[in-house]
Amino acid sequence: PPGGPARGPRAGPLGWGGGGAPRRWRAAPRAPRPSLLTDPPTIRDFSVLATLAVTPDFDLVRADLRFNGTRVLVYVDTLVRSVYSAEELEAMGQLYDEVLAPAVFDTFGGGSDIDANGRVILLLTPTVNAMVSSASCAVSGYVRGFFYSHDLASTAATSNRGEIFYSYVPDESGTWSCSHPKSAVVANTAPTFVHELQHLVSFGEHAIIRSGTTEEPWLNEGLSHIAEELGSRYYEARFPSPSGRTDPEQIFPDSSSVFITPNLIYSYRFLFSSPYYSITTCAPGSFCTLAERGASWLFLRWLADLRGSEVLGQLVRTPLTGRANLEAAAGESTASLLGDFAIAVAVDSLDGVARADIPARYRVRSRNLRRIYRALFEVYGIAGGIARPYPIAPAALAPGASVTGTMRPGTLYPFSIRVGASTAVALLRFSAVEGSDFPTSSGAQVSIFRLPD
Repeated sequence: PPGGPARGPRAGPLGWGGGGAPRRWRAAPRAPRPSLLTDPPTIRDFSVLATLAVTPDFDLVRADLRFNGTRVLVYVDTLVRSVYSAEELEAMGQLYDEVLAPAVFDTFGGGSDIDANGRVILLLTPTVNAMVSSASCAVSGYVRGFFYSHDLASTAATSNRGEIFYSYVPDESGTWSCSHPKSAVVANTAPTFVHELQHLVSFGEHAIIRSGTTEEPWLNEGLSHIAEELGSRYYEARFPSPSGRTDPEQIFPDSSSVFITPNLIYSYRFLFSSPYYSITTCAPGSFCTLAERGASWLFLRWLADLRGSEVLGQLVRTPLTGRANLEAAAGESTASLLGDFAIAVAVDSLDGVARADIPARYRVRSRNLRRIYRALFEVYGIAGGIARPYPIAPAALAPGASVTGTMRPGTLYPFSIRVGASTAVALLRFSAVEGSDFPTSSGAQVSIFRLPD
């Protein structure tokens, strides 16, 4: 995926947090198609977070209004007025205003409208570039953009009191930090925008409109990666196969790759090493590893295929969070969902078995996982971290044998067992390493899917 090490930081704590415990505010929800818009200022000062350190530090940025849309306003820092041409900003504004923002609002909700302008502000500023030094950039990655809840949840002088997405800018010469070619910035800003816009909408729906708290990171990040997929689906619909593809055999058009490919790779990593990653919790001290984000994205993709895309909005337009939110929206227990999801990713699109022969609940209906991961393997291969055509390789259980392993809660560990047609009973015993039964509090469960020989 484009961007190299930047993939991690782009949606870290800045995506939805960073402002401390949010104060509770009430605001009118954003109208998807506002009928009355205020005239925005053509020149405006912004207070922009300028560091990744725990203690916030802010730059005062003066910016020009360069695109005035019905859903999105684009401001450009006066220090880099010429970084984009008028034509480039018009094209960017139209894409964000007419395609990407509506896709997010229609799917998840309108969010808050603290500044009562009916729009989201996109601020392009090198302050974002400079959040990471050029020396650290190649090692720890860089920030592509962020939403900062401080703008919604605080009345401090450093709060801009409005819905804002901050984005990095092209910097070929590395003036502000490491070098960023314009073509890469243009491509990578779009998926970052929809990712952070979901965080912005989620915070507004949960913490501002309903006076709740921020969504738990695993679910919040999963929904933001679903938001990235919305961009891919727009281009998939616009360019049906084989159009829009460098190679007519490609599954996805070229234009959708930057939106969908990272999620496919992250989900592959999860399935390849699933016992080590949890769908419903993040690694300690993190806002979810890339593999954990891929896990949440794939789980929510399966859930949306199962329940309909409306469930995605139900997960956002609520004061509930985490598992309570999931269970209320899906109408069943987390244990039931995780158990059947484990089956779905293991048996989806099995070679030699017609997809229609697998019950719909046990498939990822909108994506043929085996075809997609096989294509990833052909493109990236072992050298690119894709070790085999399908990431799941169930551990074989032979009669009389035992297998020992560990797994994190909220994940899956696939096994296979072959029994003859004459076998009346197959007994499976699961226990702790020393032989004792699993404690009830562990939540351990077994899902079984039976295939004919």
